Amino acid sequence: MLMINRKKILSLVEPVLNEKKFFVVSLTISNSNRITLSVDSMDAVRIEDCVQLSRIIEQGLNRDEEDFELEVTSAGINVPFTVQQQYLKNVGRQVTIQHFDGKRTEGKLIEVSSEDFLIEYRRKEKIEGKKKKQTVIECTRYKYDEIQSVKLVISF
Repeated sequence: MLMINRKKILSLVEPVLNEKKFFVVSLTISNSNRITLSVDSMDAVRIEDCVQLSRIIEQGLNRDEEDFELEVTSAGINVPFTVQQQYLKNVGRQVTIQHFDGKRTEGKLIEVSSEDFLIEYRRKEKIEGKKKKQTVIECTRYKYDEIQSVKLVISF
């Protein structure tokens, strides 16, 4: 059994990704040729889009030469961000940061660069000379490798 090549899969789907302005969140190919492709976009990825990508991959690979299992999905809203485009897509939204020490913090994603991202926190604090607690805004910059994960906060 031949091992399926990652570059081949990407070259098969690249025209559709470019046309629809999608980006690859993850692509894994197991030793048993289980292909899992997860895509996202700045807008929405529909089921029909996943079906189209799946068919392109199916047609581009020869099952007689390489038996495989295929799954094409859109990146779920409850899945941690893995690529910079996901951070860019969610600027202005509330996110939860999971730190390596187990601590979690929540804030608004303000800015994204190739090296890091900026989170705005709001908290109530007693200010001297004021009767009521005042809202204090702080911003913290994080490098991608300094945190364990970032997820979108889902609120209804």
